[in-house]
Amino acid sequence: MKEFYIFRHGQTDMNVDKIWQGQGYNPHLNEKGISEAKKLATKLKNKGIEIIFSSPMFRAYETAEIVSSMLNVEIVKENDFIESSIGIMEGKIKPEIEKKYPIEYKKWRDLTLDTFDFGFLNGETKRQVVLRVLSKIKEIALNTDYEIVGISSHGAVLRWLSVYFNDANGEIPNCSYMKINFEKDFIYKGLNF
Repeated sequence: MKEFYIFRHGQTDMNVDKIWQGQGYNPHLNEKGISEAKKLATKLKNKGIEIIFSSPMFRAYETAEIVSSMLNVEIVKENDFIESSIGIMEGKIKPEIEKKYPIEYKKWRDLTLDTFDFGFLNGETKRQVVLRVLSKIKEIALNTDYEIVGISSHGAVLRWLSVYFNDANGEIPNCSYMKINFEKDFIYKGLNF
């Protein structure tokens, strides 16, 4: 059985300002984000993680660097763990999106499988995000010798995975993580804040 610890990056200034980053904006961690990543590293220290695969975006990769330095493991950049593409909403402020696009915003924030095929114009659907991530996890599970793997990723990735595994969680705090096992199929082990 392979174990995967998927964690969200630490805080950025754009998180504080409620600006949706998606794939189009690539901010660095702020001081709080660095501190959060250090606390995450402490939580993951005794899990036996052998390697970290990371989204190449600064916020995720910097989080992976902090965690890997404490765990003394290698980091490999992996594009399939990048944040979801939210198309025309990238760079917009959350209250502005809620006001100007109330129907689309509600569909995006919906935590049921009823809206799993929704995505913003020029962006990915929730289903596309989940399939992209799970396909890569399965590939790692089947084609590498690693038994326990860390994955540094993003909030929407963890949110849509939680919906997919029937543990819907709308708010995914920075540096929270979920555990998924893989044997012949995925076995969801829950979120940790």
